[in-house]
Amino acid sequence: MRLFLGIIVVLIVSACAAPPVQDGFVSCWRLTRMSQCITVPLADQSADREAKQFIVPSNGKAQLYLARPYTQEPRRKTDVFLDGQRVAELAPLTYIVLDVLPGKHRLKVQTNDEIATLDIDVSENSIYYVQHQIDLLFNTVSARLKVVQEGDAQARILATKRAITFAQREN
Repeated sequence: MRLFLGIIVVLIVSACAAPPVQDGFVSCWRLTRMSQCITVPLADQSADREAKQFIVPSNGKAQLYLARPYTQEPRRKTDVFLDGQRVAELAPLTYIVLDVLPGKHRLKVQTNDEIATLDIDVSENSIYYVQHQIDLLFNTVSARLKVVQEGDAQARILATKRAITFAQREN
């Protein structure tokens, strides 16, 4: 009987243990268990910390934070386009920071066949926060982009990791 109880305890403990998370992978909680979501190249910790200070730019440009703060579609990357150019990929629980010139811009995200676009007009020396959300309802998946208020956006960004853009990969 003791052997049987010991085996049961070992099985329960091992079932609750989180899988090892490799560096560069994004940890996701799914069905109350930690697992690994699809990953994208991440910025180093100092660049992530710096971006999370939310310092307003003073170089005549605007900063655009785009976050994918949820774990829906955990095994699918999101392609990010700015003004028709593919600029980055997002995974669940990641964000990017884009420096953009003042004026009108079109932001587009695509996760498989799900596409969302947002036209945004930005002013110099300002920060804008946009959230990419994937909604699941029965067998339907839809994507959307929305501008988010500073306080809510910053709280979600603090809980995510910074992905790097294609331009940052080249440098």
